[in-house]
Amino acid sequence: MLFLGASLAVSIGLQLVLPFPYGLGTALALFIIFPLILRKKYMARMRGSGDTGSGFGVGGFFGRGRGGGGGSVRYVCLICNHRYKGGECPRCGSKVKRADF
Repeated sequence: MLFLGASLAVSIGLQLVLPFPYGLGTALALFIIFPLILRKKYMARMRGSGDTGSGFGVGGFFGRGRGGGGGSVRYVCLICNHRYKGGECPRCGSKVKRADF
């Protein structure tokens, strides 16, 4: 609610100070860009590793892999509890698995 009130006040103030097309364009740009900046800041704080540049792409929605690797999925066999990559367990040949991120 605080963000909504502040952005409304700034938008009205810009529209009063600037002429019509420029005030409206600036208010719309501010209303679009400011939430993106806030989201980037909060995501960097939640990630705990600081800023990654553009905020889009590296890391992304699903986070980063352990050890900073390529992000490949490893599986754990539910029969023999062996960790592996691929379709079936190389130890017992079972296809029953769960993903281990």
